[in-house]
Amino acid sequence: MKKSYLPAFVAGVTLLAAIPALAQNQGSGDAVIFNSAFNPSVSGSTGSYAQVGGEFHLLAAGVPSGDTVYVTALGWYSIAGTAPAENYTISLYGPSTAALQNLSSDLIGTGTVASGTALSSDGFAWVALATPIALTAGDYYNVIENAASGNVTYYQPYQGGGTTGPAVVTPPAGSPFAAVEGMYNNSTGYAYSSSEYLGPDMQYEIEGPTPVPEPATMALLSSGLVFALGLRRRR
Repeated sequence: MKKSYLPAFVAGVTLLAAIPALAQNQGSGDAVIFNSAFNPSVSGSTGSYAQVGGEFHLLAAGVPSGDTVYVTALGWYSIAGTAPAENYTISLYGPSTAALQNLSSDLIGTGTVASGTALSSDGFAWVALATPIALTAGDYYNVIENAASGNVTYYQPYQGGGTTGPAVVTPPAGSPFAAVEGMYNNSTGYAYSSSEYLGPDMQYEIEGPTPVPEPATMALLSSGLVFALGLRRRR
């Protein structure tokens, strides 16, 4: 006579489902956003440097206790709304405990946005990082763009000496980042406080700590497994 062990199997599945996930996604997004109304032909001015970008501050108050912020992708922004015509390298430098670091700080990540990469709905061409980069809450980081050949063109992030012009780049509401300074060239060429040069960006995720199963859950799982093994022996 055949015996059915379906109830024991279902119980085992139910117990496994009761175990918490290994990590919890607490949020994600782009580090900065751009003003879609910006028109380079009528707004701001342009120039060319070897590298452009800006410095970010990862606000300690913006990261819940025990959580970690990871950079998952680096991106290039298209002013014209078309795919990049050449390769662009986006590099992430840091960390630094003080603002206005130069690029002699450590390079901690880089990605190449290939020519022809399709734009996402937010106007970026993105390259995903094979291994996400963990950032330190309270520290400062530079995200810098340079072209495969020649200099990159930058658009000044404000007009008339203010920081509210149509080219100003700022972190979105709820982001754990604060813009510190726009940056140009490959040394300490900083300008335009609390705004960034149009160009590079990074995507981030905030991950919660790995939860540990409660003792009651572990005891329940153990008793279920012992029961299942007992049925198997009797068979």
